Amino acid sequence: MFDKKKKPEEVKPLPVIDPPPEFPKKGSSGTGTDRAYTVEARFVHHYPKQAGKQVFDQRWQRVSFDTGYPGVPIGYMFDANAQRHGLMTYACVEAMRWWFLAALEAHEVCGSLCWETRIVSHDVKYSHSEEAINAFGIVTDGKRPPKQ
Repeated sequence: MFDKKKKPEEVKPLPVIDPPPEFPKKGSSGTGTDRAYTVEARFVHHYPKQAGKQVFDQRWQRVSFDTGYPGVPIGYMFDANAQRHGLMTYACVEAMRWWFLAALEAHEVCGSLCWETRIVSHDVKYSHSEEAINAFGIVTDGKRPPKQ
């Protein structure tokens, strides 16, 4: 089979080119727009009124809600752009608007009298791109090439 006296041929390592000449390689890219929402409220009276940690007057302002439970539900990955910007999906924003009004009814002497709410829609625009920049850790025939 094998001649024990004969020395095996020496394997010369391939030259390492860093980065390989085919890099960088353009990958996927895209753009898109998601619609997300906020709740705004105002207290239509001649003096300001506190609701939770916020003070409202006759000017519209965004209502702040805690996230999690209880609060604005944390959505799944398709809600990520909305959450990243402090916005909500339509189902969440409707629920939180009515929760805000219900909390006023439960905790205020005059309930939600003189309070107005509205939903504001926002377009969240995004773009992404990906590019391969290098390759490394080449394995040949189940073995790594020797280091140079």
